[in-house]
Amino acid sequence: MLKEILKGVTPIPQSSHDSSMTGSFPESELDHVVLGHVRRWVVAGAGLIILGYSVAIGADAALNGIRPQDTMEFVALIGAIVGLVLALRGHVRVAAVLLVAFVWLELHLAVFLEGSMPDSGTPVLPVLVFATVLFLGVRSAILLACFTALLYPMSAWLGAMVWDSGPPIEDALYLVVLVIALFASTVLGYIGMRSFGTLLRKALDNERKFSFLVRHAPVGIVVLDAAGCVESVNPEAATLLGLPEDRLLHERFADALASLALQSRSDLPSLDAGPVGPVELVLAPDEHTRFNVELMSSRTVLGDGHEGTQVILRNVTEQREVERKAAQMGRMYDESLSEAYAFDVETLRLKFVNRATRANLGYEVKELEALTVTDINAAFIPQRVRRLVTELSGDPSSFVRERGMHTRKDGSSY
Repeated sequence: MLKEILKGVTPIPQSSHDSSMTGSFPESELDHVVLGHVRRWVVAGAGLIILGYSVAIGADAALNGIRPQDTMEFVALIGAIVGLVLALRGHVRVAAVLLVAFVWLELHLAVFLEGSMPDSGTPVLPVLVFATVLFLGVRSAILLACFTALLYPMSAWLGAMVWDSGPPIEDALYLVVLVIALFASTVLGYIGMRSFGTLLRKALDNERKFSFLVRHAPVGIVVLDAAGCVESVNPEAATLLGLPEDRLLHERFADALASLALQSRSDLPSLDAGPVGPVELVLAPDEHTRFNVELMSSRTVLGDGHEGTQVILRNVTEQREVERKAAQMGRMYDESLSEAYAFDVETLRLKFVNRATRANLGYEVKELEALTVTDINAAFIPQRVRRLVTELSGDPSSFVRERGMHTRKDGSSY
């Protein structure tokens, strides 16, 4: 039944060296997800069976003493205990088969020894069939329903003949209801498992896709529990922090951050106080590496329902280097003795003029922002500018030499 549930789960491309790095689940992990739930069901069922038989044996011994009919109940109780141990050790399918088999045999032996079909045990049979659908699949449940529909009344008839206890069934309707209940349990179990399988497939698909996106996100993502310890971390965050993912798990994130940040611990943001950021830090995973990291945090809900913290780390090292070079280039242009202009090709509005230009023209910065290049040089009309742009759109190193007259604020030209 497990394969039927998992059938149709959308695969996510996996890395050739480590499937966990892609965020996709291999089939063994999918099995583990489902078996984790099934295991709890089997453990709970075994516990209920042990409790039921213990109470029944104790009550029957107190009222009637030890009878031969109780022998199989003792055997079923022992089988349930063995099944519980097997389920706890991870042998879920074997445990489920053992539980169903011992209870089924105990009920059939009971009706044989009684020579009749008691009302107390009969309702358990549809439950066994339903459990068989859950743990062993529909085909096994149908076989069990067919065998039960034949063998249960036959055991009662044989018991009645052996013990000469009279007719085992007073009303044939009783047997009809039993047969209907057995096959109805099969149908209901099948419908339930199909619905469960559909929901599980959707949930697994969504989790696989989300995990894939998180592990390949261009930003570092760290999830902390209520105590501030790392619950999960993606590869980008591990790279920025300079530590393997397994080393970061269950460690206090504040301590890891303090050991890497060039800022003092008192200057680091407190993630316990609530949402943080964006705050820029400089991290040094080793003596040769420096990262400019933008940190943000927000509250989130963990898988167990408790509140946690999600931390986003964005590597802005390259961005800061580009900004630094742009600022350096801007200073070079601004301090140049030659005039330098930058203007919008569509509107011709001036965007930047350097210090030498401002000195020659006699305008203040605010005044120049309202002017176009045509106000400075009347010959630079839109048609001429478009021609210049066309000539410059080929080789990036190309240039155009022009001569013209510039008009100052006071009306003079040069």
